[in-house]
Amino acid sequence: MEEFAVEVTAKGADGSLEPFHIYVGAPEAIDDIVSECLVWCSLLDKPTRIRGGSLAQAYHLGFRFVGQMVGYSDLTLLDADGNPFQLPTPPDGSEEEA
Repeated sequence: MEEFAVEVTAKGADGSLEPFHIYVGAPEAIDDIVSECLVWCSLLDKPTRIRGGSLAQAYHLGFRFVGQMVGYSDLTLLDADGNPFQLPTPPDGSEEEA
């Protein structure tokens, strides 16, 4: 799992367009039980740490957190061609436990 960083365009409900940055860091093990990744997007004042029970879960939750923030903000993210931008959805690691 590698860090993910992208700049897209955010379209507001009023039609305004602004650059929008997304960063989800590579997950790191904090100890034998907890892992975390650093997450930031243009809606946040500062980066936040998202924790999970495994590297994969922390990474998955980081993307989910950003996706939820964007969803609640009434913004539409667009790629460089003006098409809707979809955040990746990495596996949460539960497949590994089965």
